[in-house]
Amino acid sequence: MTRAPSSDLAEYLERRRATWAEYVAASAKRGESSRPKLTYDGAMLEIMSPSLGHEKIAGFVGDIVKAYCFDNDIEVCAGRSWTLRDEAKRIGLEPDECFLFKDFETPVRPDLALEVAWARGIGDKLGLYAQLRVSEVWVWQKREISIYVLGRDGYEQATKSIWVPGLDVERVAAAVYPASTFSVVMRHYRGK
Repeated sequence: MTRAPSSDLAEYLERRRATWAEYVAASAKRGESSRPKLTYDGAMLEIMSPSLGHEKIAGFVGDIVKAYCFDNDIEVCAGRSWTLRDEAKRIGLEPDECFLFKDFETPVRPDLALEVAWARGIGDKLGLYAQLRVSEVWVWQKREISIYVLGRDGYEQATKSIWVPGLDVERVAAAVYPASTFSVVMRHYRGK
């Protein structure tokens, strides 16, 4: 068992070797709850209980994406921490937030996933998202958002989103901080 160092004591991380069956059993034991978050890369099972700061960042970024889409007549549906799995590839993970911009009825995967690197990095989650064919991933870390768009050879860093190209992610990142409230974040984001 490995625990990641954390400045936010409410976050807990465990990594251990596991089989696909053990990952599925851990998911079943957890039930419909989205906590703790589970990531499985074919060999290692990561169990993470996110901190309040982590959750606030993910929620605030999600709120801004939804508000932007509403303001700009872009159809969107939030998938929250939807469990994404591929049994054939023996992988699974749960984004901190995710969004659908097409195929709202029978989606196979989100169109956009968000990962918050709060007390540590995101490891090889981009590799897992690439295997799952998620077309865009945002990574929030240290008040910056990096955009990754899936290409033929994996993810390439981009300057704007393919799903919400008019959304200024630098402004989003500057508006979002864990010691805030929704109203403060939205006022900061909208420049009021």
